[in-house]
Formats: sequence, C-alpha cells, structure tokens
Amino acid sequence: MAGASIDCARMWQVGIDMLPDCRNHGLAAYLVNRLTLEILRRGFVPYYGTSIANIPSQRTAHRAGYYPAWVCSYKGSFEGYELLPTC
Repeated sequence: MAGASIDCARMWQVGIDMLPDCRNHGLAAYLVNRLTLEILRRGFVPYYGTSIANIPSQRTAHRAGYYPAWVCSYKGSFEGYELLPTC
C-alpha cells in the first residue's frame, strides 16, 4: 500500500507499507515512484521521510528516485539521573 499525506500547503509526504510476501520484488519502489509522479502532476512537492535506522525504507526511496536532503536526529541528556546497574 502506498499513500500520501498533506503535511503542509505545498508538500505531500509519501509512505509505503508492504506485506512480507510482497517485499524484495521492486514493487515498493515502483509504487513510490508512480505516486511521486502523480503528486508532481497535481502541482505539489512530494517528499519521502524515514528513520535514519530504517535501511530498507531508505533503499526503497533511493530506488524510487529520492536522495537524502536533510537528516533529523535527537540527543537525550541524562545528567542528574541515576544509572541502573547492567549486571
């Protein structure tokens, strides 16, 4: 299943979810690419967002014609918190 959400006035985020039996056949990249072209045809800016740790999703985006444009990451500060023993 591929879909797009209207995240702001001009940008639509593309998303994909595949059943395990349908993976690794190129279908995800094909669907993302076709959906991207449809979004462009409608006059909007498509983008594909995924976690930096989700390598399969990044591969799908790359195969569909996307490339990294920005990266979001977060850092936690644990100062003042007690660490629990690991063993």
